[in-house]
Amino acid sequence: MLNIKPRVSKLYWFTLFVGLLFWASNYYLHFNAEQLTASWKTGLTMLFGSFVAGSTPLGGWAVAFPILTKVLAVPAEDAKVFSLFIQSIGMSFATLFFISKK
Repeated sequence: MLNIKPRVSKLYWFTLFVGLLFWASNYYLHFNAEQLTASWKTGLTMLFGSFVAGSTPLGGWAVAFPILTKVLAVPAEDAKVFSLFIQSIGMSFATLFFISKK
């Protein structure tokens, strides 16, 4: 039986750790738990957006933008920037993951 174990370089784990450290430190300094629980709808929207982005050629913005603007009443400019920002982070980490597997 073949024992195929995917290899991921230390660069991927280092970048992931730095990204999580950056997020956690900014969250700790600028936000509180009340703000996190108040924005659960955005997180749920992006969960479905990431599913669509991973299973179709469309990006996550195809789900995020209409829901943010029509359902959650976020201004279109803010929804556009947020959706593209989240999509660029996901695509960057996916690219880094594939590069690090070589």
